[in-house]
Amino acid sequence: MSEIKHVVPNGDSDQKVSFKAFQALMTMAAGGNRMVRRVTTATYDEFVSLLYEDFDEIIGDLEGRKKYFTDSSEDQITDSLVASLRQYGYVASHDKDHSGHVDITVEVTHQPNFIWLGEAKLDNGPAYCWGGFQQLTTRYSVAREGADAGGILIYLQKYQDAKSRLEQWAQYLENKQDIGCDRADPTRPGLAFSTAAPHGGTGLPYKVRHMMIYLRHDPEK
Repeated sequence: MSEIKHVVPNGDSDQKVSFKAFQALMTMAAGGNRMVRRVTTATYDEFVSLLYEDFDEIIGDLEGRKKYFTDSSEDQITDSLVASLRQYGYVASHDKDHSGHVDITVEVTHQPNFIWLGEAKLDNGPAYCWGGFQQLTTRYSVAREGADAGGILIYLQKYQDAKSRLEQWAQYLENKQDIGCDRADPTRPGLAFSTAAPHGGTGLPYKVRHMMIYLRHDPEK
């Protein structure tokens, strides 16, 4: 067996070499590239973009296990989602106090100024979801640099056709609240869209991704 030599670190140069080696190894590992990116995100846009990649994976897992969540409460589903975010390395909380008890708060330790907030709702119709949108945009959020993005997560348990249900929500925002919807979501087409309405407090755009999570389980066989 070949001898394994212990190398004593020698300043910044050794640390840089070690981190590059770590990057190379993690890039080859399943999901490793995102793991490296989570601890090196330098901008808020990078943080949010990566968070949505991780959300899509977590949502896909929830939908793949929908029989366990089809009768769950809103809080139970959110707890499961937050637990997954923690496993991905985020500082994620359920019901953290942020000018009120926010359903989902996501932060990262290396960028303490970055924060993402999310409100979760069972799909009880657009008017019910509107209450969550109001909470997110008028009570919890600020819309400042490093904190101008959030999400609405809609848990669909009672109805078929998640795409149509999400479209009803989009039309409600456009026709009843005069909020434009960008339906061109690249990773969950038909099951997610975005809005960017001016925030009532700062006047800056607050960007919200609206995500439908299909949890109905009613097999015919």
